[in-house]
Amino acid sequence: MGTDLKILWGYLYKYFLQDDVHVANRLGLGSHTHALITGGSGSGKSQAILFTLGRMLKECHEHGLNVELYLCDFKYSEDYQFLSDASYPHYFGGLDCYNGI
Repeated sequence: MGTDLKILWGYLYKYFLQDDVHVANRLGLGSHTHALITGGSGSGKSQAILFTLGRMLKECHEHGLNVELYLCDFKYSEDYQFLSDASYPHYFGGLDCYNGI
């Protein structure tokens, strides 16, 4: 992938709290290809992942980059059920995640 493409990962929390200003936090795909998203139950992890993946796929498509995304959902969460049909071959849920890895 192009190292100059910067993907929106979210907004800088400090400025949002102080002034209710949305300052974009953009990081290049060439140097930031992994992310760790943690939090307690109900804290919004799945929504953060869906937001990040959606933005990444949209921006890659707009720049003509072909992205192949593999999603392994060990919990077989309702949040990703829209990927579980036969039209998306790279989604793996539950014990099938071992095949995806």
